[in-house]
Amino acid sequence: MITKRADCDSREDGYIETKDRFGVQRKRRRNPRISFGCLVVQRQSWQFDLGELADLAAGNDADAFRRVRRWRRAHALPSSVFAKLPSEIKPMYFSFDSPVFARNFLREMARLREAGHSIDCKVTLSEMLPSFDQLWLRDQRTHAYTSELRMVAMHRDDVKVE
Repeated sequence: MITKRADCDSREDGYIETKDRFGVQRKRRRNPRISFGCLVVQRQSWQFDLGELADLAAGNDADAFRRVRRWRRAHALPSSVFAKLPSEIKPMYFSFDSPVFARNFLREMARLREAGHSIDCKVTLSEMLPSFDQLWLRDQRTHAYTSELRMVAMHRDDVKVE
């Protein structure tokens, strides 16, 4: 999320990045989903060391796909996740049910290693929520879509009215 503050000089255009500044709890290996009634304020997420994930890629694609699926089941991960990588601004979608997505996931882990990231740097996976079968926004042909509502909350002392 990018927000604008009137007194900010951190970027030439006056914008500052505020993404990942809000968290309900500190990051652990597994963070539960936090909801208030029907409102989800934090998706369930997991943190893994890059070294643990990079080791899954050994062998041919079929072997690696089987290892990734076993690893996913061992950690009770959902089949569809978003991965927040240290090298990317936005999370990337991955499906562990797809050999193509599994291979892409492992390639991204290898790219991080090749780029010099340490084996103990963190990769965060978060559940895809809503899941495909929970999408409620549909067109006339019943194709499902996602929607997202984002808002920025700022303290009035941080806003300069001209």
